[in-house]
Amino acid sequence: MPKSIQQWEKQFLENASLVFEEAVPVKKYKEQVNEKDKQIEDLQKALGKATIERDWILKKVKSLGSINFTSNTNKEHKKYPYLLKEKGDVNKPNAVWASDITYIKLKNGFVYLCAIIDWNTRTILSHKLSNSIDAKLIVETLNDAISVYGKPDVFNVDQDFQYIRIQKVGLTIT
Repeated sequence: MPKSIQQWEKQFLENASLVFEEAVPVKKYKEQVNEKDKQIEDLQKALGKATIERDWILKKVKSLGSINFTSNTNKEHKKYPYLLKEKGDVNKPNAVWASDITYIKLKNGFVYLCAIIDWNTRTILSHKLSNSIDAKLIVETLNDAISVYGKPDVFNVDQDFQYIRIQKVGLTIT
């Protein structure tokens, strides 16, 4: 055989194995695809678990019936007009305060959080926790805020029974 053919044959045989080996970019691509498949599988499992948990919670809430822990309106109590429509933009501090109560579930029951916020500055002026939801919680929270900031022009609150006693404080309630 001529030398050039021998060299060609030698080079051909040395490089023939490359035909059967995967190229490095192909290996990396397959690894990335496998990694993404694993991520998708993990996300699908998490989504399935979250869906099951959501469905369980919805059924649990439905089984409890319509329980409202903070809003208990008494039809006999005075209804206050919504004065903020007339007030327009609240552009100065201490003009309008708002308050609400929420509950926080604990291991052995609930605690109730009452907070008062200034609408203009979005500052929490006062807050208190209590193990019972009553007017005392609101009055104490309100008195703390008034002692530091003075009285607001308007006090925007829910029309729940807990807020009825605050009319004695002498605020314009809406």
